[in-house]
Amino acid sequence: MDFESFSQQPRELERVQKEHDEKTKRIEELKSQINDAKRELEKNKKEEDVKKRESFKCLTQNYNQLRQEFDKM
Repeated sequence: MDFESFSQQPRELERVQKEHDEKTKRIEELKSQINDAKRELEKNKKEEDVKKRESFKCLTQNYNQLRQEFDKM
């Protein structure tokens, strides 16, 4: 092994380490974004469930009122 190739190894190692650190940082950012998106989806799903229940309740009440009126006749 000559001196030139030996002196290149630390630079290559530093480059690879820097690349690894950047990729690791990006992975953590992506994980955070994924978790944020999951939380937002769950929140929206719960809100939609509440809206659906409220709509169903209103429709049921309306139906019952109409049914009572019909039965009175």
